[in-house]
Amino acid sequence: MIVVIDVGNSNICIGGYRDNELIFDFRVNSDSTITVDEYSSIILPKLSINGLGIDDIEAVVISSVVLLVTPLIVEFAKKYLKKEAYLVKDIFPYSMIPNIKDPEYIGSDIVSDIVGAKMKYSTPAIIVDMGTASTFNTLSDTGDFIGCIIAPGGKIFSEQLHNSTSLLPQVPLSVPTQVLGTDTVTAIRSGVYYGYLDLVNGILTRILKDKFEGRELDVNIIFTGGLSVVFIDDIIHPVIHEPYLTLHGLKYIYDMSKV
Repeated sequence: MIVVIDVGNSNICIGGYRDNELIFDFRVNSDSTITVDEYSSIILPKLSINGLGIDDIEAVVISSVVLLVTPLIVEFAKKYLKKEAYLVKDIFPYSMIPNIKDPEYIGSDIVSDIVGAKMKYSTPAIIVDMGTASTFNTLSDTGDFIGCIIAPGGKIFSEQLHNSTSLLPQVPLSVPTQVLGTDTVTAIRSGVYYGYLDLVNGILTRILKDKFEGRELDVNIIFTGGLSVVFIDDIIHPVIHEPYLTLHGLKYIYDMSKV
């Protein structure tokens, strides 16, 4: 089995592939302050619950955008999974995605999303990954990387509002029951949700007009990331919801490295 690990700012997503099928997936908190042994106490029981033994693991592939957590997960793989982990930046031939010239300037999560999208869907495409930060990666008709927009994620809206004010509480991100709030909590919930929703819809509309005007319906808009499920029903454009896109991309990258 191939174990793929996507290390993000808030969560670490872990999946297991047998052949080309995702057999299991789960999330744990991304935390640079805990030790490798503490990570093992969190991750190993979840692997065991999913029926995965150490001897079942063929390889471990890691994408990470958190520099302080990367060595912890690499060491976890070596110490507890008995595997030298493959890092995307080390095994992916970036020349396969024209216009990505230097891996130091683009996250391995973005690369995994692009590879996953190109392998599963036709292009042109816009890949929206909604996490702590939200990325809008755009591919041309031929699958070339056109460019990217990086914006604050929905949770940052709520957290920053709370952290920058004296009395406003932090309100969990969720879909409001009505547009206008009737107290502080519901007003914040509406402001955060609709403010971020309009950011996403607005950026998508702007990209479509800038790059694909007149043929917007030819573009596959693919949503992924932990927050995508919260907003997907209110996106004004036709979209594909692919929650495991990054994990699929990691598996494809590993497969390509073995050809």
